[in-house]
Amino acid sequence: MRRLIITLAIGLIALAIGLIIFLNWPSFNFKKQALPTSPLVKSTTAPAADLMEKKIEPISEDRVAGYWIDEITQELYLLKETGEILKIISKATEQVTDQVFTDINEVRPAADGGRALVHFNYPRQSTFAVFNNRDKNITFLPQGTTAAAWHPSQPETLVYLDGAGLKINNLRSKKTSELAKIILLDGTVSWETEDLITISDRPSVFLEEGRWQFNLKTKNLSRIVPDQDFKNYLGPECVTNNQKKLCAVARPISTKAPVIDDYLKNKKVVIDDFYLDNQPLATTGVSPIDAVNLTWWGNNLYFINRYDQQLYRLAVK
Repeated sequence: MRRLIITLAIGLIALAIGLIIFLNWPSFNFKKQALPTSPLVKSTTAPAADLMEKKIEPISEDRVAGYWIDEITQELYLLKETGEILKIISKATEQVTDQVFTDINEVRPAADGGRALVHFNYPRQSTFAVFNNRDKNITFLPQGTTAAAWHPSQPETLVYLDGAGLKINNLRSKKTSELAKIILLDGTVSWETEDLITISDRPSVFLEEGRWQFNLKTKNLSRIVPDQDFKNYLGPECVTNNQKKLCAVARPISTKAPVIDDYLKNKKVVIDDFYLDNQPLATTGVSPIDAVNLTWWGNNLYFINRYDQQLYRLAVK
């Protein structure tokens, strides 16, 4: 009798386990799956009935390190991963300079898109150069520059860090002046507003983030409290146009891995959805999308998709 009870108990336990697996089979994983890295396919997701579909179209088949739009000439330029600068003419491209950039880390356009700041030879021998769309000239920043950024509204002025300090440079007058004695070997600088410049370490979950703000009016340098959310969470990337706001928002990632570190090293991708004024945009074209370097120009949103590193355009209106 005792043996029968034990046998029945074991059978009931096995039946319960089997029932749990059966009911949860669609979401039951023995191993966490990595985010998809396969070639892009046409999106087949059906949009909500009350949302108008917005089409995503490729601009170029080249893998792109960065791009910018000249607001004066209305021309679109891109920097290929292989280092050539191209101008987009209709659906064709034209190489505009013989200069080839290697090991590109970042591309930053000036306020009017008439120039682009290129950080290359990274990290072995970091070099910064400015390409001028209009005269096709290239100006190199001083050797030893570790970070640089454009003035938010003056397209001929930039700030940079070198081994001696934080400096401001006017490309037209070719005058340089020192703002403060700051040394940062590997970080970033951004000119947030007319009077505020932010200097940061590269974010990592393994290190306490160093972030400082320099006030051009008071000449004071102050420490900013580290943003813990930014170290562990990929926030949305947003652009505005005529008081409207469009964002690429990453879907939640169920992983304990250091997301921000892997993301910045291009070891991880996310899946983005687009939102216009906090309302979801239904899109057709390609998927998945991990959109970076967003630019809202006219009726189109331009972005680079990190899944294939190509430049795309999303018709917003």
